[in-house]
Amino acid sequence: MAQLNEAQQRVVNTLTNNILLLASAGTGKTNTLAHRVAHIIQSGAAKGEEILCMTFTNKACREMKDRILSMAGPAAKAVEVSTFHSFCYKVLQEESKLDDSLYFDMAIYDEVDCQELLATWLPAGMKDAVFFNLISHVKEYRSIWGYYSENTASDYETTIDRLFIEQRATMERFFEKLNPSDLAEFREKGYESLVGYEQSLAGVHGVDFTDLITLVHRLFQDETVRERWRSRYRYINVDEMQDTSDLEGTVMKYLWQGNHVLLCGDYFQTIYEWRGSNPERLLDEYKAEFSPDVIVFYENYRANKYLFDASFAVLERMFPRLIGDFYQEKPFAASKTPGEPIVVHKAPTEWKEGAYIFDTIQTLPKDAKIGILVRQNSQAQYLSALFERFNEHVAPEEQRQFMIIDEYKFFRRQEIKDVMAYFKLLLNPHDAVSAKRIIMRYVKGIGEARIQQIESEDVRTMGLRLTDFMDMQIFEKRTL
Repeated sequence: MAQLNEAQQRVVNTLTNNILLLASAGTGKTNTLAHRVAHIIQSGAAKGEEILCMTFTNKACREMKDRILSMAGPAAKAVEVSTFHSFCYKVLQEESKLDDSLYFDMAIYDEVDCQELLATWLPAGMKDAVFFNLISHVKEYRSIWGYYSENTASDYETTIDRLFIEQRATMERFFEKLNPSDLAEFREKGYESLVGYEQSLAGVHGVDFTDLITLVHRLFQDETVRERWRSRYRYINVDEMQDTSDLEGTVMKYLWQGNHVLLCGDYFQTIYEWRGSNPERLLDEYKAEFSPDVIVFYENYRANKYLFDASFAVLERMFPRLIGDFYQEKPFAASKTPGEPIVVHKAPTEWKEGAYIFDTIQTLPKDAKIGILVRQNSQAQYLSALFERFNEHVAPEEQRQFMIIDEYKFFRRQEIKDVMAYFKLLLNPHDAVSAKRIIMRYVKGIGEARIQQIESEDVRTMGLRLTDFMDMQIFEKRTL
């Protein structure tokens, strides 16, 4: 551990107290956490299977697991490194063996699939993604407020009514640019769409990403279940805590009592306050309930001096009180290289802004790694089209190829979703969404009208589902 600085070594060696680690990007956080886990195993403080590391992206999980394995060897294979949603899925899978209300063959539906299920109740003029976020918001607050009766419709009716009382502005934002009558109708009858959506998911043995959290939260109301999972671990590391929603924080805290907890993150990196993350409150509650040692990483190894000083100056101007609360001294860049000065360019029009960006890129080496950050997808679309036109006036050898990253989400590509539909249907024969996708894409002679007929109320009351028509056994004549 000679390569670790003093603060990093404190994190590695503090195994008896809880820790609150405040570490921004580039301060060596991931490497330090990997050293800590390796030290826990090698010192005999805990076995690999008694260590839980949670973060919020699959990429971060892979990086963390690889580093732990490289430091601790085979003993680290048992360490559980997962995203929060993956952990919840594991809980539901294992508890389904003991709880008949859970499906062992449950399928996780992504936002696109869920929006398809919700299409029946979509208010006119509201975007699919906005409606999905609204439904998720209501579902999450039903759990936060603990409305767990046997009457689901009543639970959602009560939740929606309370949201309009306590979060009126938030609820109104979902209905921006829509008729006021749509807002009033959702307040009065919105619970019907929640109930219908849940029934649709149940019919295909499906769960969405919000369900993964709300279902585990409900399970953990049972002390026996809660204790079964809490006692499984001795050391729990939670990374990127600033992105934790109130409900996620509540679920995690059920596991913390009596264990050694490290909560790590950077308040100023939060990007999920719009969906309920409240890092300042989480930090205050953690300090009050678990009395952690507070460790701050001041040294940044990633940015040069120009970039670091500029970014920190922005934070000081925007959040003077929080900077004073979090930092007892001023953070600094470890690099002695000042770097290139930052250029601020103000363009009178979008076109001239795009032209300036294109011309600047043309002055950089062809093999340079270049990224353009924008606030909205529409800006990325505009710049991409503009750069294509600019390229037409440049010699072929001087042209640059541009790619919109958001368009290349692997599991959102049509051909990938088609392939996945086959696998999902093989694993879950109740998956009507995947069945519908396969039929509509590859079965000739069956269109939307026929699908609607098969999925009509008359057919459902006969006990038939769309997936039943894909099981050849129902068409075979039985002989006695």
